[in-house]
Amino acid sequence: MHDWRNRVGVDPEVMLNHSVVHEHVRRLQIALAHYDAALALGTGEELIETTCKFVAGEPMPANFPGLLSAALEALGLHPRASECRAGRRWAATASRASLWIRRLRHELAETIIIGPEGWDEGMNIVGLGTFPLSGVFSPVEQRDAMAVVAAFLDAGGSYIETAAVYPQDDLDLGKVLAAFSRESFFIATKCVAGRGKDGATVRSGRPEHIRQQCHDELRRLGVNNLDLLQLHAIPEDVPLEEAFGALVQLKDEGYTRFIGASNVSIDHLTTLLSVAHVDYVQNRFSFLHRRQHQSIEEACAENGVLLNPYQVIERGLLTDSPKAVFPESDLRRTKYEYSGEVYLAMRTWAETSLRDIATSNGLSVLELIVGWTALHPSIGVIPMGATTPEQVRQNVDAGTTVISPSIEAQLEQAYEDLETAVHSRVGLRIDEYRGL
Repeated sequence: MHDWRNRVGVDPEVMLNHSVVHEHVRRLQIALAHYDAALALGTGEELIETTCKFVAGEPMPANFPGLLSAALEALGLHPRASECRAGRRWAATASRASLWIRRLRHELAETIIIGPEGWDEGMNIVGLGTFPLSGVFSPVEQRDAMAVVAAFLDAGGSYIETAAVYPQDDLDLGKVLAAFSRESFFIATKCVAGRGKDGATVRSGRPEHIRQQCHDELRRLGVNNLDLLQLHAIPEDVPLEEAFGALVQLKDEGYTRFIGASNVSIDHLTTLLSVAHVDYVQNRFSFLHRRQHQSIEEACAENGVLLNPYQVIERGLLTDSPKAVFPESDLRRTKYEYSGEVYLAMRTWAETSLRDIATSNGLSVLELIVGWTALHPSIGVIPMGATTPEQVRQNVDAGTTVISPSIEAQLEQAYEDLETAVHSRVGLRIDEYRGL
């Protein structure tokens, strides 16, 4: 392996500490480990020199994405990750590494915990959310759901997310997963909210209820253990400490590798951390829905908690073809932010401002949004829904997008312009205007 460590004064012993390390050292280790193959072909020297200079404090060079692409091309791997399975896996990891390096301009001097012990840093940054496969937006046949999961895994994805409360009439996820080796996927699910025998929603944070839900999910998914088990909501019938304590015990017993919580406030997170380490926090977060999330992001960064946010593309709004009309059976028809002039205003903005930025930079709106999300330091994975193989391939490919400082600045200006326009018109912030 190329001895790049001496160039930035890295102590090899420090890099072996997987609990608390300098973030730039750890992420640089992960990033450059994948560039050694390029060196053998004589293409990676400039890339490594450039990266080391950047970590040493010099500005991020404009040619960094080009250098990364050149290394990929020299290895016969297309940077869009669309040529072959090995290429997709390698390109996704390398692109993720370049995103980590980009974040360093904010974090060069910080020391934090990098994710939970045992976390796979090489896991593709785009995950598969299976909520849409439950038919909540449009009908999905079992064979189509299997095709989506197969396309996701073949594209280099691994993180698959479900929940006990998701409608299960049209989807046997366990049957879908049975067609793949257990090592090929990371399975995440959620408890507290679930379904009773009559199909009605049942909510409880009682330890016995959570334990039963865990075992029910293991049977439903056809696996011996979970990779991640999260509280889906804050329980109302028991203290939060008691409910999270049940997850800690299930983790200690080997039923799940990681634990976390969804839909939490900063006070909730503080309480959870007083009980045990929190591996993941899953809140709603997107380019449009961000202001309420800043304190959570900061707390996660300080405590080594990974984020796996939901609704990053706002259920299709922040894509290249947002729907103008939703059918009667579509869940979005019941949501205020997808109705009337509110949705029309957001859709018009996405189809003009966002699309203009994407087009001028040779990207899609989807790539802009996923790339922007991946810039946030504590993002562990971005679960995204899909109902067709083509959608899921586009999602995974979007995870390889590198957002340059100039593109990031354009996006932030577009957001500020929208915020100003909304406030000028109705006196509200974007979240308030959308009823969130």
